[in-house]
Amino acid sequence: MRGFIPGRSRGPCDRDGLLAAYSRFPPGVKPEEISAETLKPWSDTSFHLRGDLGIGSGEVSFGVAFRNGLPQPWAMGPKPATILYDNPVLPGSVTWRGALVGVTPSGGGVVGDASLTLDMGDFLGELDFTGMRFESGATWGDGDLRYAIRADDLGNTFHRADTEYRIVELSGNRTGYPWSGKDLGTVTGAFFGPRHEGMGGVLERHDLSAAFGGKR
Repeated sequence: MRGFIPGRSRGPCDRDGLLAAYSRFPPGVKPEEISAETLKPWSDTSFHLRGDLGIGSGEVSFGVAFRNGLPQPWAMGPKPATILYDNPVLPGSVTWRGALVGVTPSGGGVVGDASLTLDMGDFLGELDFTGMRFESGATWGDGDLRYAIRADDLGNTFHRADTEYRIVELSGNRTGYPWSGKDLGTVTGAFFGPRHEGMGGVLERHDLSAAFGGKR
């Protein structure tokens, strides 16, 4: 996610180079074999979907850039004044509501509603995406996704809580990462604004790369 950045953001030239190296050229290709012809069709035009939500002290922004088959979801907003645990105005259960924007592997735009409800006692909650639809109005998938969420009580981030990040033995001597939740996908996010007035994050699946934001 480009904003609270759980990783390093690379420049356009670096991203293009890595995309070309890993998606357009076969293993073992020699430098002299690389040309505009072997690169195949390459566009310098990006497709963008973006959302902005005012939170009084600033703005939560989120979106997805899509170019040459590579989706890049991101979210950003003002830094909180304290960690989540030290915010005295967030007792009990708190809900942030907003929207989601996403892109399919073929470049189709998807929009929907986003809602994150968090119990401030144990910092567990649920992230719901509902009314998910293509820009044409047709329903995407079954129209909704739901994820259990755990917030970092010693920071201002959150992540999916209903997956186990351990390698286990699967059928056929295969190993993998089990999902205990109904819906597949990786979720990472953060809270924004001096008093955590906003939240935002990214959702990445094999069939959708999306960003979302909300305010309480």
